[in-house]
Amino acid sequence: MLSRASQSLCRARLPAARRVYRAFTTLPLDSDTAVSSPTPNIPDSANPHTTSNDSVKAQIKFEMNARRLAEAVEEERLDRTSEISGEESPFMNIPPVEDPLLKLFTGMVMKHGNRQKASRQVARTLLHLHALTGAAPLPVLRDGLFAIAPLAAVKKVATSALKHIMQPHPLSEKRSLRWAIWWLIEECKHQGPLPLEERFAREIIDIHNGTSAILKKRTDFHTAAMLNKAHVMHRVRR
Repeated sequence: MLSRASQSLCRARLPAARRVYRAFTTLPLDSDTAVSSPTPNIPDSANPHTTSNDSVKAQIKFEMNARRLAEAVEEERLDRTSEISGEESPFMNIPPVEDPLLKLFTGMVMKHGNRQKASRQVARTLLHLHALTGAAPLPVLRDGLFAIAPLAAVKKVATSALKHIMQPHPLSEKRSLRWAIWWLIEECKHQGPLPLEERFAREIIDIHNGTSAILKKRTDFHTAAMLNKAHVMHRVRR
């Protein structure tokens, strides 16, 4: 039985091994190319004055396999170099099927597991943003959510049985966006003459204009964190 570290190492090297295997295995040889391409004269063992067609084909096939193997090894080396150095790979970077922000937004808007309805609401929100601003809707939505996303929050930490303190802590990007989307939904959940999608779009525009009430919630979060910054390094005894 292999250890867990050995199994993870084998799984990590599996794509590279598959590319090398595909390059080294037999390739379909084009007969027209083999006949028309200039090949060296290789003497036959039985008759030194004649050339063996099978030997020529075998040599061409070996050279093609060796070239494909070298290309696969070079591709794997470039991938590892780009991962270590953080530079962009020269090969094509395939984008994700769905934007992570829209996926998170759809998941928080969804009710009772009806994801298709939530996806339609998010799509119509982007449509209203484009109609109201005349610009690309996704950057407008992203900038609006990041404008109200808090960077820090406070949590209650018990220091004894009868005493507790409010300790500030930084928020990750995902948790910060979850707070922003939650505030947006809470602000637009009250029913009115406008549909929910248009209320979302108009609230995002108000955020860009600085007239939204959600901006005060973000300021309150940061104010509470600054007032309790003395408890950042406080260690709780367990």
